[in-house]
Amino acid sequence: MTLPRHLVVSLAPALLAGLLLAALYGFEVGTEEPFRRDLSLVVLAGVALGSLHRPFAGATLSSGALALPVVLALFSPVAAGALAAVGLGLGELGRRLLWNLSPSTPEERRGFVRVAESAGRAALATLAAAFTGRILGWLPGVLPWPAVAGAGAVYLAVFAGLLLADQRLRRPGEPLRAWRTVQPLVVDALGWGLGAAVVAAGLAAGWPLASVLLVGFGLFALEAARSSFLQGAFAHRAVELEQVTLASDRMPATGFELVDLAGRIRSECLRVLPFHWYQLESGGLSFWAGPSGRIQEGEPDPDPVPPPMPGLHRRANWLLVERELQAEGQVLGRLRLWCDPRRLAPGDVGLLDNLRPQLAAWLHRAVLDREAREDGLTGLVVRRVLERALAEAFARSYDGGGALAAILVDVDHFKRINDTHGHSTGDRVLAGVARALRREAREGEVVARYGGEEFVVMVPGAEGAVALDRAERLRRAIEALDIGSGGEASQPIPITASLGIASFPELYVPGPAELLALADEALYEAKRRGRNRSLLALGLGRYRSTLGETLTAEATPRVMAETPRFFA
Repeated sequence: MTLPRHLVVSLAPALLAGLLLAALYGFEVGTEEPFRRDLSLVVLAGVALGSLHRPFAGATLSSGALALPVVLALFSPVAAGALAAVGLGLGELGRRLLWNLSPSTPEERRGFVRVAESAGRAALATLAAAFTGRILGWLPGVLPWPAVAGAGAVYLAVFAGLLLADQRLRRPGEPLRAWRTVQPLVVDALGWGLGAAVVAAGLAAGWPLASVLLVGFGLFALEAARSSFLQGAFAHRAVELEQVTLASDRMPATGFELVDLAGRIRSECLRVLPFHWYQLESGGLSFWAGPSGRIQEGEPDPDPVPPPMPGLHRRANWLLVERELQAEGQVLGRLRLWCDPRRLAPGDVGLLDNLRPQLAAWLHRAVLDREAREDGLTGLVVRRVLERALAEAFARSYDGGGALAAILVDVDHFKRINDTHGHSTGDRVLAGVARALRREAREGEVVARYGGEEFVVMVPGAEGAVALDRAERLRRAIEALDIGSGGEASQPIPITASLGIASFPELYVPGPAELLALADEALYEAKRRGRNRSLLALGLGRYRSTLGETLTAEATPRVMAETPRFFA
């Protein structure tokens, strides 16, 4: 099994540092002064506390480099490398603790492999600096400034080389961004200079004073890191609150479908609360989305537990955040979010509650807009919406030369169904016919309830023969409906429909109203000839059946199509 490139790149510095430290152990060259062991915890604390503060969010010791000159002055190269690695690891754990204690959102949490990689780089750079200092004459009890400067330069150069090599190996096809990569080492350089001053103070006034200075600088770094976390948290929270405030400006006033609204609500919720699975219920409909973000209709099927996170983490269960969306005292919908509690920051759920009035207002507008556009019984668009859509489609066909067909559908003997089985059964019949028409509709077609038991299907781009075939498919779908009469001895009710079709520009009518009138003439003729059939209007009282026959009406048609006008 081949290890991934990124894993190999991450493990290489840690393994190389471990091998070097193990090989050099036993050949230490350092002081044996008695205070070295007593100060080991002090300098380790200095490295760990200093590495908490990382102004450029790098993977170096950053402010913790201040303790390195003290480490090199008191310990052998092997011990110095080990202290640098352990101190950086403790600093990373401290940063995670600070994050947990602050009201901030998660930063990019470095996995344990990446922490080991950074610790390995710190050990390699410290080893190189220690041996350079020994070569240049930096021994315990003395402080030759050229040796200190040389050791610091080697530390920075080795660390920079390791960082640049890491970027090149991880992203071989991308340009090398040298300055951005080595920028965190600026803080290391400043820390190294201050650390040399601490060593000078320790040699001149005693190591207890140096210890106090070292711990003091470490505590200063701790406070700076804590303030940085808080500042970032407050800035992030201010942006989130602004997002909540501006949420209403991002929603159009009208004209959106519930499925589109579900997608918009999901996007707004993601601005304030990280989650994996999403569901919105409203008006008997349910829309959901998984981690991919694709909105679908139906019920979600989330994974049993959240996906694993990098590193070692306690197994967590979903935190289900469920909220009702209310407007004017009425529950319009229900929102459910499946969150990973390990990724939540304090206050995230509170921000969602702040956003909830906006979401409820959106849903309220969508419901009102839907009620204004859709028939309450069948769910189809109402006559007003159809007439507007038909006028727009007719204008496009007239200007662009395309075809447009209208199919008028009328349920046969509907009054008899109401009188025999009751109006509730009649409502179920209308709802069933609407479902059949909607199920058979294709993209771009508009299905509307025209009034009573009449329906209209607008078919853009369809010439007469195509529209007649579409109408026959609709007729068969209605005829196949299985709707019972209700009650214990429920009997199936035979349902049929008559359909009339008219197509422009085969029938050159002046407007969409005349096109519907000709479709109504064809529907009237279909009923006169026995119902349960589809007829296409050809103009001048002639009609075509699905068998290809041309039929002539007995009476003069009430609407006449015009001869095409090729010249004004």
